[in-house]
Amino acid sequence: MRTIINLVGLQVGWWACAWGAATERPWFGVLVVTVHIIFHLWGAPDKKRDIRLILALSLIGAVVDGLFKTGGVLIYAAPWPDIPLVGPIWIVAMWALFATAITTSLAWIKGRLLLAGVLGAIFGPLSYWTGVGVGGVAWGWSPLAATILLATVWGGVMVGLAWWLAYDAASIDK
Repeated sequence: MRTIINLVGLQVGWWACAWGAATERPWFGVLVVTVHIIFHLWGAPDKKRDIRLILALSLIGAVVDGLFKTGGVLIYAAPWPDIPLVGPIWIVAMWALFATAITTSLAWIKGRLLLAGVLGAIFGPLSYWTGVGVGGVAWGWSPLAATILLATVWGGVMVGLAWWLAYDAASIDK
């Protein structure tokens, strides 16, 4: 049941962030994601681990999407805070939202580095393509060049997360 709730929360949170940005209401998605994270942590078996992961992915997301923004790869609707090298708050919220999946609905990627990389390279860019369709983001580079970069980054992020899950589980088991 926890996995199903997480999957539903991911979808609702993602759409709230994208719609909120597209309609100049970035706070809406951040609010929905915050509620999701509170419920996630309430039932989390290892709250410290999950908080650590949420904070780490939020920081990674702020930097990664900040670099996409500053490099002109993507143009974000509702870019607040408009600080160089920092992604918009609503996209950082999406990264935090994604972190809740790593220990629930995506926990099965633990140690499956190749599969995680391939899935990240496919679904990471797909998420941005959907964001373009919703109006939350626009292409700053050509869609092909941006997609190749997004696939590379998200493939790497997912490999890192699959490794982290395996490493974290191994350190807990000792």
